[in-house]
Amino acid sequence: MKSGTLMSWVAENGEKVLGGGCVWLQPVQPRPGYNLMIQPYLLSMYTEPRSRGLGVASGIVEKALEWCRKNQFLQLRLHASEMGRKVYLKHGFERTWEMRRRIKKLREDS
Repeated sequence: MKSGTLMSWVAENGEKVLGGGCVWLQPVQPRPGYNLMIQPYLLSMYTEPRSRGLGVASGIVEKALEWCRKNQFLQLRLHASEMGRKVYLKHGFERTWEMRRRIKKLREDS
């Protein structure tokens, strides 16, 4: 956070934290039409179980989008869990394709 590459928001009700999330300014390779070397990436979204369905995550997403607009970013990326997809779709996010191949198993099956 001190370096300015991570912004975070916390939702609270005055007594306890209800949820939060972050935008990381992720380094990216240059590509045609995009000459910034960073892109905002939404991560670490969490809402306390008792606060789910009350708009906590939506509030965090709205703050993150507002911050991105203010800082003139053209898009905000994320990887959504199945549980979180409805929140992001409601805010205009679209599903995209990404591929991955594991080079090494994370742990050996016993």
